[in-house]
This record gives sequence, C-alpha cells and structure tokens, in this order.
Amino acid sequence: MSRGTRTILGFGASSMQGVGDSQGGFFARLTRQLQPAHPDWTFVNLGIGGDTTSDMLKRIDAVEAHRPFTSVIILGCNDVPRDNDRSPDRRNSPADYLANLESIFAKLYTPGSLFIASFPSDGTRSGVQRVTMDRYIIPATALARRFGFAVWDLYSEMKANSALPDLWASDGNHFNDAGHAMIAERVVGMLRTNP
Repeated sequence: MSRGTRTILGFGASSMQGVGDSQGGFFARLTRQLQPAHPDWTFVNLGIGGDTTSDMLKRIDAVEAHRPFTSVIILGCNDVPRDNDRSPDRRNSPADYLANLESIFAKLYTPGSLFIASFPSDGTRSGVQRVTMDRYIIPATALARRFGFAVWDLYSEMKANSALPDLWASDGNHFNDAGHAMIAERVVGMLRTNP
C-alpha cells in the first residue's frame, strides 16, 4: 500500500539510463517493482549515456520541474581517463570532477536521497584502471556523505569481493543484466524502508 505521493528521480549517465541491460536498466527494473504497491509514486530517469559531470552540470536545472523529489544518483566513469583514450579532451581532472559534483549535489540533495558510488570497471576490457578510478570515486563518496546523502559504497564493496560473478557487459564499463538486477534489488529495499 502506498504512503502518499513521491517522486523518485534518477540522475547520472549510461548506468542510470540502462545501458547493458536487456530489461531497460536498474531504474526501469525498480520502477516496475515499486509502482504496483505505490501507484502514486512518479519515477523520472534523467540518465544520459556518455555524460561527464560537466555535461550533467549543464542540464542540472532540469531537476527543478520535479521537486519535491528523492534522488538516486550513480555517475559512471566518463570523467575518468583511460588507456588509449579516444576522447582525452572530454575527461575531467579529479579536482574539476569534485568541483562539478559540489554543484550537482547542491541541486540534487534532499533528505533520504541516495548516492551509489560507481562500480569499478573491468580495466582489461574498458581501459579504465581502478587505481585511476580511486582518485575520483573515493573522494566523490566522501563528498556525498558530507552533503548528507545515504551512501551505498558499491565501489568499495565490489573491489573487496573477488568472488563476484561476472556482472559486467562486454565493454567492461557497464553492468550486464545480472548487475542491473543486483542494483535494482538493493535500491528497492532502500526505498521501501525509507519513509
């Protein structure tokens, strides 16, 4: 049974958009799971594949039309340099990345909102090495905590678990169906328990 109207707003890049998943992505999955019990909840997916934090910052004002909302954020690794980079001019330094996040979080934070630390890429397939990702994702997670977001440190969880099944799509940069299903299941539990 529903507890009243609520808007769940997803914000990020391709992982939020649903790339790699034959079922439309974790946000689409959680929408299908939650909406029957909460028909007056609205689900808005503002994930755009390929976006860096600079791109996201240019469109951040689009969230204003959906207030009040509870945000769910997962950003991906489009800011992060990679081996044999075809678009080095699109990447942001760690300092610029965090400065962009300061502005993004200021717009997206509301009590009960969730920040999901980006999962580690498979560097052999993606060219995005974890030692480089550390310089972006670890400070981003700390920043989200300082803003007051509920934080799921998926990045650290996955780095620490060497027994994980293969959750990556063929490019090593996105989750496959199993990965999206795992994220959806966990986030659904968080949203159900957060009044």
